[in-house]
Amino acid sequence: MLREKETHNYQQDMRFQNTDDPIVKERLYVQNLPDEERKKLAKFLSDGYPACLQLNELNFHSFLHLCSLRTFSGDDKLFRHCISFYNDVKSENKLDSLQCCADCKRSLDDYEAKMTFTCGNICKTGENVRYTVLFLNEYVNEKQTVKVVELASTIIVHKQSVQKISRFGHGFSVCSQIRNDCPYIFISGGKGPSGREMMEYDVIENKWKKCPPLPRARINQSMISVEENIYLIGGGISSIVKYNTRTKIYSTIGYFEKNISNPLVIQYHKCLYIFGGRTSNEYDDDCDVPSVRKLDMTTNVLDGSQDLPVAFSGGQAVLLNDKVYIATPGGSLICFDPKTGRSRLCSSQNFNRDLFFMFVSDNRLCVLGGIEKSKKTFCRTLDRYCPEQDCWRRASEVKTDFPIIASCILQYPHKCPVLPFQ
Repeated sequence: MLREKETHNYQQDMRFQNTDDPIVKERLYVQNLPDEERKKLAKFLSDGYPACLQLNELNFHSFLHLCSLRTFSGDDKLFRHCISFYNDVKSENKLDSLQCCADCKRSLDDYEAKMTFTCGNICKTGENVRYTVLFLNEYVNEKQTVKVVELASTIIVHKQSVQKISRFGHGFSVCSQIRNDCPYIFISGGKGPSGREMMEYDVIENKWKKCPPLPRARINQSMISVEENIYLIGGGISSIVKYNTRTKIYSTIGYFEKNISNPLVIQYHKCLYIFGGRTSNEYDDDCDVPSVRKLDMTTNVLDGSQDLPVAFSGGQAVLLNDKVYIATPGGSLICFDPKTGRSRLCSSQNFNRDLFFMFVSDNRLCVLGGIEKSKKTFCRTLDRYCPEQDCWRRASEVKTDFPIIASCILQYPHKCPVLPFQ
């Protein structure tokens, strides 16, 4: 009897509350959602994983309208989840089927307004905006495409087929650099005539410039930008080369004992850490290596080798909480501590994928796209790894194939006076 009375009093209280109150409106709206949708919403708000709340063209408006009932910001996870779906559908020319109401349209317009600029500065939480630039092979169209994704929201903000990239053969490399508060992308190497080419792309002016040719042709090398220098490591040869983007001069700063290709490189303080790769010379067969080498950028001294738990070439590496995490094409995940030089194996990835991209978001590792190596199928998932719990979760799915042949993260400066990718 007590529970029945409490329930009755609660319902009575709801009836006599001011229905113009935004909080009351929100509660009534959630109550009227179908039971299954309400359960999914509760799990999503509790766990925060997009997979808990699969959006489609039928239920999208319900959740976007819920966002419009409150004072949601662009950083709210439910709103960002809706925005991600909205941009995905918009890119496929299905916007008319969403039938957004006036409140939802106002929410979308408010979000778009956050990407405008005032007094020459991009107004987005007062910080630099991070994008990932993905170079994809679209096997259906046999075209190379560039997609630009804002990492904070995983929204695709730009997509374009790029004819210029087709001149670079298989195995080209890419990195980004900030110079005079403006972003640039550099592409070099590759199989065929492009092996000695270096191209500079001005994101602001949308122009390509040809840099001086590389001292030697490279394929499957690593590029990393540090201040005004770009380091080229590997590429089927043993030399380590530094290119100064201001003086346009190359300088050889070190050598490996053997030719190496497909290494991974991470900057930590004043050193570059070089992981794995495939070595070869005229006497030995090609083989993957488990080594870690450290290059001191101040003295150009290349320290001796340390071993990782597995040998690999290719994959992705990122820095998170002073640890380097390495995702290999074989499905392994390695954690390396540059302070101690020790490494350990973490929980294996959900797939043995290749041609994927890894980045850091909300203190988690995120792995996107690629090809499942054993089954030769496309991986259409975004998976997240939690370092504290040493576990993987599937965060969301994508509708298109994501075989990523090259990628880089572009830090768009807050001071830059031009909006990106317009």
